[in-house]
Amino acid sequence: MMRHTVRVLALLCLLAGPAGISRAENVPANPRFAEVAQKLDAGGETYVYMNAKDGMRNIVRTLRTSLAPEGADPSVIRGFDLADKMLESLGLYSIEDVGASAVRQPNGLYHCKSYVRIPEGRKGVLKCLGGAPHACEALKYAPEDTVLFWSEDVDLATLLEAVQTGLQESQFQEAQGMLLMGLGQVDTALTGIAGKSLTLKGALDSLGGEITFIAGLDPLKRVQVPASPAGPLSFAYPKAVLMVRTKDATLYELAVKTLSMHDPSTTETVEGGVRKFSIPVPIPPDFPYELKPVIAQNGQYFFLATQPEYLNQILETSRGGKNLAGAAEYKELTANLPQQGNSFSFASKRFAQEVVSAVETFMKALSEIQPHQRWSAMQVSILRNLQKVPVLGSASVRVNEAGGLLVLKNSPGNDAMAAPLAGVAVAGIGAAVAVPGFIKARTTAQRNTCRENLAKMDGAKEQLALEKNLKEGAEVKWEDLIAAPDGSGGYLRKTPVCPKGGTYTIGKIGEVPTCTCGARLP
Repeated sequence: MMRHTVRVLALLCLLAGPAGISRAENVPANPRFAEVAQKLDAGGETYVYMNAKDGMRNIVRTLRTSLAPEGADPSVIRGFDLADKMLESLGLYSIEDVGASAVRQPNGLYHCKSYVRIPEGRKGVLKCLGGAPHACEALKYAPEDTVLFWSEDVDLATLLEAVQTGLQESQFQEAQGMLLMGLGQVDTALTGIAGKSLTLKGALDSLGGEITFIAGLDPLKRVQVPASPAGPLSFAYPKAVLMVRTKDATLYELAVKTLSMHDPSTTETVEGGVRKFSIPVPIPPDFPYELKPVIAQNGQYFFLATQPEYLNQILETSRGGKNLAGAAEYKELTANLPQQGNSFSFASKRFAQEVVSAVETFMKALSEIQPHQRWSAMQVSILRNLQKVPVLGSASVRVNEAGGLLVLKNSPGNDAMAAPLAGVAVAGIGAAVAVPGFIKARTTAQRNTCRENLAKMDGAKEQLALEKNLKEGAEVKWEDLIAAPDGSGGYLRKTPVCPKGGTYTIGKIGEVPTCTCGARLP
């Protein structure tokens, strides 16, 4: 993991240029370094600081220089300009510094810290990551034997608003138009399902700003998947539930009405104040996993569970049953982590053991299916890495602060830079590459559509000339080519429209039709 982190950091340093990773001799002169250093642990195996101020902007500029040199397609150049404006509007340029540290502990885990410094406060899409830190209320729903737990503050209504504002401020008209069209279609569909006026924004406003995932394994039941002549691939029976905090039952009622359209025979039940609705799923008799999904709604959450039995276990736990917070492994993994935050995760050692065992069995099964074929380099690499990684659990907490985001994690791997690099680099590079590609692809599609229109116009003129015995140089008007309102006559059903807003000129007989957008017939 550390080797890959160093490679990524080196790439970012090359892309970001002078504003990228600070040299050691320059660090004391940077007052922002001290602010980041206060959030980290010194004396460990990893201690990294990256000056991100203007670094992401430099990455976009470097990519533009490499991918859109002088004389490149104007649509690609415009795409990079739009990507630069959009990253600014989405608030990603407000990130000024990133730091990380990792200290190996006696129990074999790494205590990792990552800090993203945002001195002016979170803007744009970063605002959707929740407000002030708080205790993890969803933890009371997780049974004591939970193997995976993840709870995240995320305001989807704020995210949608930030994207809309970002596209508007960046003047990214193509994507803005597509978003508005898509939102209109979604709003129409939601209104049809709800039986009353309902927009996507209205549906998102009904959510409570938190998503939680809980999973368990039943050690007494095994899932048997045919894998090789030597025997099936076996792993503990999984069970899971997705929880979405809600302000009301809008999401649940939409789901029930949608499912009822496909199978009206399924009815809702109410148990202990909890509304439940089973989802009919046609499963073959020989399917190795018993999937009986169910949705539910109580006063706080919308639930989607793989089995009604696991949903009942989740609900019983919330009413005072033994929960994950009391489990010995959870206590050990979270002992030095904050109790209040905005994102909480936990992965049990038992889950890691099952994953390692399943992958090893699967890789060996492949060799039995093809005994005379040598293993690929990727297969060998996977097995070697599995043998090296200690089978331990992990836990993490993200804390929103006034001037940034702090992530603390206890993990078997030294992956301190994973979170900040994913947030800083991937978003910037992704937008810088995707936006110009989107613009170029859309421009190419529009040009091709315009050429098709020109070809249809040219073909219509040829048919007109043939039927009316017209000579070269004869004048042609639109009414000569377009069919009547009732569909009769003519050679074109309707007047063609240039997708780029250009104006068509039919031309005389013998002349090629043209468009002011610049598209030409080959």
